[in-house]
Amino acid sequence: MVFVTGGTGLVGSHIICQLLSNGHQVRALCRQNSDKTWFDRTSKWLLGEAHSSLITKLEWVIGDVTDIVSLLDGMEGCQQVYHAAAVVSFAKSDQDQLKKINIEGTANVVNACLASQPTTDLCFISSTASIGGVEKKLVDESEVYTVDQANSYYSTTKYLAELEVIRGREEGLNAAIINPCIVLGFGNWHKGSARIFKNGKQGFPFYTGGANAFVDARDVALAACTLMDNHKFESRFLCAAWNMKFYDVFTAIASGFGSKLPRIKVSPLLAGIAWRLASVVRFFTGAGIITKESAQAGLKTRLYDSSKLLNQTNVKFRDFDTSIKEICNAFETVKA
Repeated sequence: MVFVTGGTGLVGSHIICQLLSNGHQVRALCRQNSDKTWFDRTSKWLLGEAHSSLITKLEWVIGDVTDIVSLLDGMEGCQQVYHAAAVVSFAKSDQDQLKKINIEGTANVVNACLASQPTTDLCFISSTASIGGVEKKLVDESEVYTVDQANSYYSTTKYLAELEVIRGREEGLNAAIINPCIVLGFGNWHKGSARIFKNGKQGFPFYTGGANAFVDARDVALAACTLMDNHKFESRFLCAAWNMKFYDVFTAIASGFGSKLPRIKVSPLLAGIAWRLASVVRFFTGAGIITKESAQAGLKTRLYDSSKLLNQTNVKFRDFDTSIKEICNAFETVKA
């Protein structure tokens, strides 16, 4: 039996389906009011004809990473834990939630794993954000994180969450750490990185001059399971398939939907205006996704090297063009 947190999220849902395909029974943590509609759609796409038989091996349990009792109950009888639950936000108003879920929640998961008898192996889904905001050079796992204004509070929470996992290792926990970059995949396109596909479908006109690394959610799930199966419990592993300009990614997604291509380049001045306007909207309505940090991130060039993952495992990343076409097609054809 395998325990998964964050199972209704983009990465978590892909991990669950990968585990089911590998023959595991899975117990997934979810909140009382969690909406599983997008998980159902994702699992139908990923599991295909085997969906009806494999999904019977999945059990949902009510709980929260802030509630260690629910974690202990959920982990009972499990040999592995995949911790994918996290808050991704660059808004100052969400900082308390980022601390509570990303740092304290991870500490709770680590402690619950250590309390299990025998101790349960852990795979922590971290982020390249924990590497830091180094620009214009190819970054690998050796990069040293610095807490400063160049890094977002989100990135700081992921870095501190990793320290909790490392602390668990020092106390005897077998723990793998994987650091995905910007994850592209089929899932709830109203939130997170999947929103990129919603923008592409709607013909979002803007693009930035920056670049970053991207990876298919299916490859993240495969890599995470591979690290656990191969007992890669030392260091951490970057999971970044394609270092690409935002313009090229946005263009490929728009083309995949047959929508209008991005055509207005966002300058530093325009980015500054955008996040300030979004802050006003957020103040009065609670809505708005553009922040100062997210606007500035789109202008930067950050590149990541996954040689360690590729050299030490049999993981191979999907072709970019094929990946985008398959995901766009899923959004068009897979229904609830």
